[in-house]
Amino acid sequence: MDKHKPRNQFGRESHNNGSRSSRGIREGVSFSQTFSNSRNVESRNRTRYPRSPLNPQNPQNNQDPRSPLNPHNPQNNQDARSCLNPQNSHNPQNPQSSQNNQDPRSALNRQNSQNNQDPRSPLNLQNSQNLQNLSNHQNTQNPINNQNQQKPQNQTPQYHRKSENSANPKLLTRLRNDIRRKGLSLSTEKTYVNWNLDYIRFHNKQHPETLTTNHVTDYLNYLVNHRHVAPSTQNQALCAVLFLYRNTLNQPDFYINEVQWSKKPRKLPLVLSQEEVKRLLECVPPQDQLPIRLMYGSGLRVSETIRLRITDVDFEHAQLRICDAKGKKDRLTIFPQSLHEGIRRQIERVRDIHNLDLKRGYGHAELPHALHKKYPGASTSLNWQYLFPSAHISVNPRSGHMARHHIARTTLSRSLKEALKLSNIHKNATLHTLRHSFATHLLQNRYDIRTVQEILGHDNLNTTMIYTHVLKLGGFAVRSPLDDL
Repeated sequence: MDKHKPRNQFGRESHNNGSRSSRGIREGVSFSQTFSNSRNVESRNRTRYPRSPLNPQNPQNNQDPRSPLNPHNPQNNQDARSCLNPQNSHNPQNPQSSQNNQDPRSALNRQNSQNNQDPRSPLNLQNSQNLQNLSNHQNTQNPINNQNQQKPQNQTPQYHRKSENSANPKLLTRLRNDIRRKGLSLSTEKTYVNWNLDYIRFHNKQHPETLTTNHVTDYLNYLVNHRHVAPSTQNQALCAVLFLYRNTLNQPDFYINEVQWSKKPRKLPLVLSQEEVKRLLECVPPQDQLPIRLMYGSGLRVSETIRLRITDVDFEHAQLRICDAKGKKDRLTIFPQSLHEGIRRQIERVRDIHNLDLKRGYGHAELPHALHKKYPGASTSLNWQYLFPSAHISVNPRSGHMARHHIARTTLSRSLKEALKLSNIHKNATLHTLRHSFATHLLQNRYDIRTVQEILGHDNLNTTMIYTHVLKLGGFAVRSPLDDL
């Protein structure tokens, strides 16, 4: 070989100074790019060259018994390492290959979690077509399986999915079903489930069917003596446990003779004066001014305020319709004239939020019961949207539906606490105090007590009569003799 002849980067003689490789070196092309280009040229030359041993269209390769591409080569069929041997255990086309079974990345590895989750994987048992394809693939590729194992006729695939056994559900699931079947509220469901969980944990997670009335008494004594709960809390826990035994466990006579309810003290409601209410409302944050003013102006409960919908507002008759209130009752209450303009602006704000939610794929309001089946388009209408919507999209705990629900009551409670501090009102007032103040101020303005009862939605007149006791004990009811001295 002549030492003065030009050589390329591979040490070979270069017969053309203008070749791709030499030109790449002169132009400053990187070595990796030049190497890849040269390999692509060589691969194209191999396929184009008719005498190449790697050309599958070469008739000499198909006739040559020593060719690795000849399927009739007996040496390839007998060679255990041949890729054409269907009995090769290391053959990548053999589904029973030990190498495939050991390789965690293999598509034929049954222990590969990705293959079990991938719907296109041939080992996904939830795909009936993959099961048939895998069975046919094993029988055709491996003749041993085709001879020894016969494919069963009309075989139904087994679906491995997590499903709750409806014949024997869990205890808490049965408890929730009984609560919902009786039409109790979501807050009652959460309260009863939490109390029964605490009752079971107190007795070292024993099943309630194995416990007796003495265990219930021990639990109530623990609540009173160690946790120092109030009498109303003790009665609430007893109601939850009795509901479990009498409804879920089908023991209607459980604890019927030994039950002892705690005596609740009779307390008078806390009432704010009109001057205190005025100072309090002025200190409420602006974003929560409208719902808190509406609670006092209409005598609403907290749950009734946050669940108001746009369709419940009647501007013409100046009234609000309260649906599905306490005791599953509907009623009408007054709508203050001073809040009409603010409610109109709030409805326009809800309209903008609702249109934005519809563009994002949300905007479906939660309708009561199965009303969405009777009126399919009602859930996306503006009328059924909440008057005070939440700032975030959330999931309904019962239906699992993603939507924009109403604001939380804790948001209003925090705003009221801040307003009490700013207004220097030294009373333990809550949101329900505004409802007590509303009823008291109506009676002070000489309104009929029957009218106040209908506005508040009380079943018994004695519940409304408690506000008359507040009037009798007021500063203008009885004059102290000390003032006459």
